Amino acid sequence: MEVKQVNPKAIWAIVIVSILTLFLISQSYFLVPQSELGMKLRFGDPVSMKNGDPVTYGPGLHFMIPFIDKTLLFDSRLRNMSDEIPAAYTIDRQPLDLNYYVTWKIMNLKKYYTTTGDITGSTNAEALIQQNVGSQLRNLIGDDSLEQVV
Repeated sequence: MEVKQVNPKAIWAIVIVSILTLFLISQSYFLVPQSELGMKLRFGDPVSMKNGDPVTYGPGLHFMIPFIDKTLLFDSRLRNMSDEIPAAYTIDRQPLDLNYYVTWKIMNLKKYYTTTGDITGSTNAEALIQQNVGSQLRNLIGDDSLEQVV
């Protein structure tokens, strides 16, 4: 009985193919935690379904095409924010210091991502909320006298 020698190049080829296969498999799945939602990007652009809604993923284990698709995770919980407006003036030019409290949540992932470009936190979104709420409160206070506001 004759024993055949295994070619060392064939062993290295098998090892390299096995490593590449394991790497591709590891890149083809992702986990979305309970408190987050995922949005699918293809080549950096949000992927939309036929009705225009973005492709989103709820909590759990999901699969994707490696190197083509990417998934961004966003916090889906209610968030709280408070701030103050140092000087808002009434119609009779009386200054008021205002404190406000806002509770917000991401409802449309695609609109949130394209508007804020914020994937690491909520700093851009909070800045937009502060601008919007601050200007609306100033407008409301500026339309009334001090007695009407109080």
